[in-house]
Amino acid sequence: MARPIIKTLKEHYKNEKLVGVEVGVKRGKNSISMLKNLDINRLYMVDCFKYYDGYNPKGYNHDSNLLFVQKHFKKYIKTGKVVLLPYMSDEAIKFIDGKVDFVYIDANHKYSFVKSDINNYFSIVKDGGFIGGHDFCAKNYNDVVRAVIEFANEKGLKVFGVSNDWWIHKLNCIRK
Repeated sequence: MARPIIKTLKEHYKNEKLVGVEVGVKRGKNSISMLKNLDINRLYMVDCFKYYDGYNPKGYNHDSNLLFVQKHFKKYIKTGKVVLLPYMSDEAIKFIDGKVDFVYIDANHKYSFVKSDINNYFSIVKDGGFIGGHDFCAKNYNDVVRAVIEFANEKGLKVFGVSNDWWIHKLNCIRK
């Protein structure tokens, strides 16, 4: 089932060819949903697929996830429809060509990482595009909520949300 932001993107863009970024891929379940539900020209899949200082969840196997994604997205990678960027998100952005129609963030949920991802990736979203993400739920992910609301307030932007998804439409944004 497609996440709420994917439904919003589909309604907004209709049949336009899209360039998007997913930050935090894990095993690519949401990426597959994007490829099935949106007319994707290119999808950048960003995930470092390794443990690092500040991120070492129990039961999470990064090596296995990378191999899984490489295998299951092989046909998309060969055609260039998918660009796999196995780097930290602040490094991966350097490999993204030009502006994108949307960015979906579902990576490290700690405040400093979420805030950094939003700040970094907002700059590559086209005017009229979207930035959003997952786990916008104060009960379990207060850092995500705090980072999103703080960013929106700093920029004078409106946050939309359905279920655990959030998004900001970069249209006629007030830039401070």
